[in-house]
Amino acid sequence: MNRYRRAYRKLWLEDLGGFPVPAQKAQGKLAVVDDGLRGIGEIAACAKAGQELIGRLEACIRDVTVPAAVLGEVSQRLTAIDNQIEGLGFQFGPLESLSRMFIFAKENLKGTDPLALASQMNRAYQDLERRCERFASYYRGE
Repeated sequence: MNRYRRAYRKLWLEDLGGFPVPAQKAQGKLAVVDDGLRGIGEIAACAKAGQELIGRLEACIRDVTVPAAVLGEVSQRLTAIDNQIEGLGFQFGPLESLSRMFIFAKENLKGTDPLALASQMNRAYQDLERRCERFASYYRGE
């Protein structure tokens, strides 16, 4: 558990506190993470899929000829990804803080403009993916 604490300490110092963390070794791929960090690759993959769907959503919003049903389908797929991210946080307890931060970001979206909201949501997915990569790096001691 100390390994998780150290990794989170570094991640939150860097990410939330804005404090520089000493340079790390070259980052490896998330898929190479040892069994002690199971689930991180799945969460990162969900974040990547969310970004791709947000791109599709933005295109649909811009194209006024797209049927409302298509927007609804994309929205449902995004909801499924969000639920999967939350579920993975519960399934892999040490990673719950990563999924929780994502959920908090979602809850704090502001405004009513659909494109602005989509942009904010895309940023939440990008932040989650980046946090997964940084956390995995810190966990491995890089």
